[in-house]
Amino acid sequence: MKGNKRAYQVVIAILAVVAVALAAGNVYFLTRPDEPPDYQVVIGVPKGGDAVDFTQSEILDHDETRTVIFGLIGAQHVTESDLPTADPDAVMHISVPEDGIIYYHSSIWLEEDGVWLRSGDRLFQYLPNDYGGEEMAQIVQKQLDLGAKSFIE
Repeated sequence: MKGNKRAYQVVIAILAVVAVALAAGNVYFLTRPDEPPDYQVVIGVPKGGDAVDFTQSEILDHDETRTVIFGLIGAQHVTESDLPTADPDAVMHISVPEDGIIYYHSSIWLEEDGVWLRSGDRLFQYLPNDYGGEEMAQIVQKQLDLGAKSFIE
């Protein structure tokens, strides 16, 4: 009986150490502001035709990058006929700087009900305001405002 009690204490101690290590790892990965994000997300201003101005855009920080990535993951797939017919409000590129390759390119429309996205000819997405669209719209609008200021100055 004493042997079983000792074995349980050892198992509980090991589980406690593992739980503390996992919690510390989560805190580290969620709060590492000194390191650049793994993905580089840049939002530019369309200039007519296929031209896009990224010169005034800032690379998004960790929180903004996380919001955009999770927003893209959670966006609903829609048909092309559901997309707005106007020119896009913004264009977004997601890349890994070391690779020098753009992995994701999307046109973005900011609408009252949410954010609409088009990537290529086949991927059409909608992110409602209730499910992260509002946060993504704020990030996109901030980048658009930076581009607008460059024309005023």
